[in-house]
Amino acid sequence: MFDKIGEKINILAKFSFFIEMVSVIIGAIICFYMGDEMTAIGFAVLIGGSLAAYIGAIMLCGFGKLVENSDLLTEQIREEKAKKRFKEERAKERQISKEINNYRINAQNNLMDERIDDSEYIDFYCPECREKIAYTKAFLKENQNLECPLCGSAFRSQF
Repeated sequence: MFDKIGEKINILAKFSFFIEMVSVIIGAIICFYMGDEMTAIGFAVLIGGSLAAYIGAIMLCGFGKLVENSDLLTEQIREEKAKKRFKEERAKERQISKEINNYRINAQNNLMDERIDDSEYIDFYCPECREKIAYTKAFLKENQNLECPLCGSAFRSQF
């Protein structure tokens, strides 16, 4: 019912202009038939009524156009807000992804720094995150329950 209300207001403006002009013409004709003293009033009704109907129609059409434009602006604002929200969410996702990658790189670098001799380390792949992790042979002999330093999942060693 209220969809495209601006168009409906414009249609109403045209319809009301038509009705008003018909009324003005009928009123002027009635004044012309009433006699010579009413002829001047008939012309005044014809000119003044036509002018009033025209001004009213222009104002109503202008209001209809204003409503149409405000509907368009509202839709554009909604779309821009949705785009902005999407961009912000994507930026947050990228930031989180960067932080996770930096954490993994730091964890891997810390493991590399702790290595004394590469031949004393055994490489594993975490069953959860599938990242490569390494433990010393001595550590594996003492601990069979291990935890991935990258994702925190627990697993058992078969060493």
